[in-house]
Amino acid sequence: MESILEALVEGVAVLDADGVIQAVNEAAERILGAPRALMLGAALLDLPWVAYEADGRLLERVKHPIIAALRTGEDQPERLLIYPHPNGQSLTVAAAARPLFDADGRVEGSLCYFRDVTAEHAANELVKASEARYRELFEKNGTVQLIVDAETSNILAANPAALHFYGYTEEELVGKHGSVLTRLDDSASASTVQAVKAGDISKFRRTQYTSSGEPREMEVYASLLRADGRDLFHVILIDVTARVEAENGRRRLAAILDETPDIVGMFDLEGQLFYANQAGRAMMGLGPVATGADGSAMTDIPRDTMRIGHAGDADRVLLDATKVAADTGSWRGETQIVTRDGEVRTMSQIVIAHRNADDSLSHFSTILHDVSDKRRAEMRLLDQAQELEAQTEELRQQTDELFVARDIAEKANAAKSQFLAHMSHELRTPLTAIIGFSRVLASNRAGNLSEREKAFAERVSDNAIRLLALIDQLLDLSKIEAGHAELELSDVDVAAMTTDVITDLETLPRAPGVVLSAKVPPTPAMARADATKLRQVVVNLVGNALKFTAIGSVTVTVIARDDGSAATLTIADTGVGVAPENQATIFEPFAQEDTTITRRFGGTGLGLAISRRFCESMGFALTLDSVSGEGSTFTIDFTPQPQAAA
Repeated sequence: MESILEALVEGVAVLDADGVIQAVNEAAERILGAPRALMLGAALLDLPWVAYEADGRLLERVKHPIIAALRTGEDQPERLLIYPHPNGQSLTVAAAARPLFDADGRVEGSLCYFRDVTAEHAANELVKASEARYRELFEKNGTVQLIVDAETSNILAANPAALHFYGYTEEELVGKHGSVLTRLDDSASASTVQAVKAGDISKFRRTQYTSSGEPREMEVYASLLRADGRDLFHVILIDVTARVEAENGRRRLAAILDETPDIVGMFDLEGQLFYANQAGRAMMGLGPVATGADGSAMTDIPRDTMRIGHAGDADRVLLDATKVAADTGSWRGETQIVTRDGEVRTMSQIVIAHRNADDSLSHFSTILHDVSDKRRAEMRLLDQAQELEAQTEELRQQTDELFVARDIAEKANAAKSQFLAHMSHELRTPLTAIIGFSRVLASNRAGNLSEREKAFAERVSDNAIRLLALIDQLLDLSKIEAGHAELELSDVDVAAMTTDVITDLETLPRAPGVVLSAKVPPTPAMARADATKLRQVVVNLVGNALKFTAIGSVTVTVIARDDGSAATLTIADTGVGVAPENQATIFEPFAQEDTTITRRFGGTGLGLAISRRFCESMGFALTLDSVSGEGSTFTIDFTPQPQAAA
């Protein structure tokens, strides 16, 4: 089909629904004088083209037939347009367009076909104009034109387009006998010359040759003129080599139609089918056709085949379709046909009205595409959509119930946080007294306690201190959850703070041989933070690392940016690590990797939860990278993060 498109003498351009050029043929390139690479893939309205109405007014770009067809969805009749050609010539083009539709009847593009009628237009103008004007038009016209002596057949003038087409200079062509182009002697062309002189013919076809010897099929328009007392032929020549090839391709086109599974048919104004492709013939029970790509050999189609085997009220549908097509050019809809086996199939149908040169109706063509399976699938989808809608309604009700449950849970959580905050304060006072008095007892100032009694007093003091730390953690967590955690932001030297923390934590219990070290830059690494809370986060993370590391090391590293600001702080250990499935919950309150953690190492599971929430409140990110059995790395990223809602 592409070869047929390329073979057409008329220019053809195809646009999609967005006005982007999808295809142009060689004739379009020649007529418009624009390379295909410039046009393909470009929006027509974005191209730097200019066109004029036949009366010389500038054509509004959106009124170009191909754009109008795209916008209105209606066929645009042929109209004359004037195009300034890039070679400086002005071409007169007859352009028409029609919309292209998808299977649902939506406009999916448009097709424009146009032809160079400059020659015909110029010929009319030459008749009306003076000899000087005639000569000017002759020279500037973009079509191939010659002035030939009617008696001698010598070429008297050739316009630039002719010189360019044939590849001759003016000196090489003008004054030469016409046989230089036709390679025919006078006797072979004498009858044609006489017929043109007599006015019997004005158009004929001739094979001519360029200077390189390339043969071209030319359509010759010759008219007799009288000038300077002698008879001249004004000859306009159009290269129809592509058209000849297109004519030879008509049978190939018919073969293509026979390959399509869609039914293609043509019928006259009385409804008599005179052409059907192989799919249509098979549906009617007819054998393959051997000849007649143009339908001339379709004499075996029964004369009473008026409706292509339609079922039900399809006769009325087709009758109405032809009326609409006769008025508007085409009709689209659906109908049903009965197959040879008696099966009723739903078909998407197009009926197109074809007209003669005088605009009278010539015949109709139709294309039928089987959409039975598609319609059944649509029904299944409709059933599924209704079922999904019912499920969606059920899900909506469940969602409403979940929202209610969420509100209840949020209220309960708020009450819990308030309770914890209140009880934590209430517990701190007696615990402080217990710690103080147990320390007094353990000091044995009166000297009346045994060593065992002193140990009991020290144990009371130690456990009260651990209980107070737990209460402090609960108080911190409840403040955060209740939205009462307050920040005292200042510029903190993270490097110096890390060094102090490592010094303070050197005495923490740890497994024998575990090394605690810090890697900090020699210059300050500043961050805008709450110094107390940031220190508590680092203490929590280092303490955890020491607790869960039996062999190896715990290393705290601070990295600063070039501007002196802190980038990251990492605490890396070689401890037990965290399994991948537990890393998502490790920062939740009271969460630990498994139940053996508490038995082996102790703790409440609040430290990481409080640390992350402190970091988030300061605009930092606390993340974990861990391999179970190999160790963990906690990273504080000081890059400002979106702060979590309280």
